[in-house]
Amino acid sequence: LPWVWDRENGVQPPAFGDLDEFNTVVGWVMALYNEAAERLGPAAAEDGSPYIPLFADAAGNATPAAASFCAGFRRAMILAGDDWAPLRAEWPQWLALIESSTPEPDAVLALLAPMRRYWRGRTDRLAPLRALDLVGQLRDAFEFFHRPFPREAIALAERHREVVAPWLVQVLEEVARDPSQALQDDYVLHDFAMVLLGHWRDTRAYRPLLALVRLPYETVEAILGDLLFETYTRALASVCDGDLAPLIAIVEDDAAHAWVRTALIDAWALRVIEGDAALGPLEDCLLAIGERDAARLRGLPRSYDEATLIEAVVHAAADIASARLREPVLAWFDETLIDPRQIGRAEFEREIELPLELRRDELRQRGRSYLRDPQAEIGWWAAYHEDPVRTTQRTAPAVGTVVRDTPKVGRNDPCPCGSGRKYKKCHGAT
Repeated sequence: LPWVWDRENGVQPPAFGDLDEFNTVVGWVMALYNEAAERLGPAAAEDGSPYIPLFADAAGNATPAAASFCAGFRRAMILAGDDWAPLRAEWPQWLALIESSTPEPDAVLALLAPMRRYWRGRTDRLAPLRALDLVGQLRDAFEFFHRPFPREAIALAERHREVVAPWLVQVLEEVARDPSQALQDDYVLHDFAMVLLGHWRDTRAYRPLLALVRLPYETVEAILGDLLFETYTRALASVCDGDLAPLIAIVEDDAAHAWVRTALIDAWALRVIEGDAALGPLEDCLLAIGERDAARLRGLPRSYDEATLIEAVVHAAADIASARLREPVLAWFDETLIDPRQIGRAEFEREIELPLELRRDELRQRGRSYLRDPQAEIGWWAAYHEDPVRTTQRTAPAVGTVVRDTPKVGRNDPCPCGSGRKYKKCHGAT
């Protein structure tokens, strides 16, 4: 491709019309190169050296230089079939190997045709490439909620993780920078990004996920809903690169919202539970936060609605089986600073007495672990399974008083079905 590119115009800096064009080209080029590397094998070159894609370093490791070859690829796609003749004459072994690996005699040119149409027809730039554009296909499947659960798209993303993961990291970065798109009704692309990157333990997602909860809490709540306390927490723990300093900075930030601090405490505790973080620093932090919150609560009229942080400390202390925190927590129970509806004294004492290994097994059985299965994480949402029951009313209803036996659910409240989405975007929509 560089040879084709340089033949007429020399080396040019890569240029892209927009982000969609970049993603389309990078994804297509990398997929094609991966296939070529597999088909050509180690004996493709005359000297027997292994085939290494042009965007890899000498050791065969992928590098960001992949993008620099996209302009060359674009240049190649503009060429007509006969423009490949000189290349075929000078290095026939390369084209012959690729073409002979498929039943079609002109496989390369057949694959190039849609790419040429892509750059020659600018009216609908993505339409000619939908069958080849990996990112486009996954965006269609993941961007907005629709049934059924996109199992095939999840499997496709798994097969092309090296292409998909950087795009999903970019999705999280864009949401953290400008959350307006994620505030659209039924937008769930960031949820799929969070789950897949967590499942892959992709540490590039760590800082974008932290930046997400630095947004105003009203925005965080609108974007994540109840997922903040379940999927987000576990995704953040799954992708943590080992540097807890930026996470701890938010946990210790009194200006951060209490629910955000609670979620990050849970993520930190999960790292300790899974054996990837030291116990001592977390205990130090929990004790300091708990004592400060206890002092604050002692000066207030008793209202369990105010006890968010101290309850987070109690739950985390039980989860990590902290013998050091046992006595301070029991003293808080004695002072009735802990909401018994959240965790009772007997429950706390039972849980904290369990050895950490047994506690880890118990938590994993309850789903408190690193993310491991994208379908299990999102596919359980009731909105993927339940069809609203519609009835046709043929007679006027009797006049009477409606009596509720459950609290009224607000449109912005989490849907009681457990989908993690707002009521107005889930069952409230019907």
